[in-house]
Amino acid sequence: MSKDKQYCDDCADEIADNNFYGFTHSPVDFESGWKGESAIFCVECYDTLIKPIMKNEVTIVWGTEREEETSYHFETQEELDAFLLGIAECDGWWEYEIKEKS
Repeated sequence: MSKDKQYCDDCADEIADNNFYGFTHSPVDFESGWKGESAIFCVECYDTLIKPIMKNEVTIVWGTEREEETSYHFETQEELDAFLLGIAECDGWWEYEIKEKS
């Protein structure tokens, strides 16, 4: 495979015109058995494989300069809601520490 070309991680077809969906944490398992790998999918594979299971998904644009975008997938709506609450609670804080229970 050429460095200049990109291929779908599901069907292995070459991706034309930069028309793909990228994930830093893929919501599906591949032959390696690892869920959460980074992956790219052609439009057809995204529509048939990924889109039907992405009901509990959110994409966050991170950083003060909006320098990184990451999509997250959760098994349940409750998990997504808890994640969004965590994001809302930490918004505006640069550092954190875990407070020891007394």
